[in-house]
Amino acid sequence: MYDSTTVVSEKNTLFLPQELKLGGPSNWEQHSPAQKAILRINGLEDAVFGDYPPEEQQTMDQKIRAAKAAVSIRGNCTGEALSQLVGIENPQEMFNLLQAYCIGTGPVLLQTTLYQFIRIKTSSYETIPLFNVDFERLVKLLLEQKEPISDTLKKVVYLTACENEYPDWTARQRALLRSEHPPTLRSMQQDLIDENRSSDDDDSHGTASTYWAHSKKTGRKGPTARKQEASGRRRGSSKNRRATNKPSQETNHRIGKHKDHTCTNCKKRGHHENDCWFAHTYMGKPFKRSNISSNV
Repeated sequence: MYDSTTVVSEKNTLFLPQELKLGGPSNWEQHSPAQKAILRINGLEDAVFGDYPPEEQQTMDQKIRAAKAAVSIRGNCTGEALSQLVGIENPQEMFNLLQAYCIGTGPVLLQTTLYQFIRIKTSSYETIPLFNVDFERLVKLLLEQKEPISDTLKKVVYLTACENEYPDWTARQRALLRSEHPPTLRSMQQDLIDENRSSDDDDSHGTASTYWAHSKKTGRKGPTARKQEASGRRRGSSKNRRATNKPSQETNHRIGKHKDHTCTNCKKRGHHENDCWFAHTYMGKPFKRSNISSNV
């Protein structure tokens, strides 16, 4: 039996952060590479994945390494995962047991795969093709486990995975699923790539972009559009100024265009009857013709 007391002084170098410790099947994919890395950093990888002889044939150095590896594996487990290791001291057996418990065959693997399948989201992947590949991987795993999964269910789960980042596209696809000729899963996957490429083209305004990377339409206007709008506002402002000045110019024109005409209202020359008030602004407005006659 391995004596863990030989590594007490080095415990701090053997353990993972709390968030990477194994609690059960749900976080095995995060825990496993981290556990392998810490074994490798400490030179203990061979004690778990190498061809170590049985304990009675091991050298003292091999026994010490095996004990350190066992302490690391056990110390990086919590809860249900830790309970799987009761009575086991060999680090190879410990790791293999945990792996079988988390991703082995039978109900555990099926439960884990189903959990991952129904929770898959596009936001968890850097590109749409990566998302599509992992979606197909999970479907294949379910089929290998003899789990019945219809084409309709695959499409429903696929659209659910997309709806947060691509709500408009998802709504269109769901409407098509209710039509007489619904799309295939393959066509939906390609259409999502095209949708994402179209969104990138709208946002790039001529700049290069990788069309499959995540991008949503934002409604932002490019520099050309903003310049045109600003120019339009400036032109509109100058037009408004000209329109504001126009009545004054017309008024001056009306007052001066009949220099030799005698107004029949006030009997004065130099303006037309319609312009009489402009020639007698001191009288105020409105005014009556009788007022003009009585004051001139």
